[in-house]
Amino acid sequence: MTDQEINEAVAQKLGWHQTDVFVSGGGTVARWSAALPDGRVQEKLPDYCHDIKAAWEIVDYINSLPTRIGDKGHFYFQMRRDKQGYTVKLIPGEFNKGSTIEATASIAPLAICLAFLKLQ
Repeated sequence: MTDQEINEAVAQKLGWHQTDVFVSGGGTVARWSAALPDGRVQEKLPDYCHDIKAAWEIVDYINSLPTRIGDKGHFYFQMRRDKQGYTVKLIPGEFNKGSTIEATASIAPLAICLAFLKLQ
């Protein structure tokens, strides 16, 4: 997957919607939008693959997933850095029957994205 395809896949999982596609400069360009908590609409797709602030929205989203009504902690987020780059682990919480999800990339935001895309 290209970085743009990863950004779009992450955006879809976070609730973004593709509003239209148009031709520009010999290629196609997709427009995206998302409703923000304060009611505004955001139209510029974040660069989740390279921007740690944008990628951290993914971590916040993961942390907000309920395991059962009123509970938090669907997955525990763990990240470490070594010679190969950054490894992100999503470890199932106490009430989650899933298995640990792991992804490694050269930069932290990309590792977060790849782990998130493996999450069902």
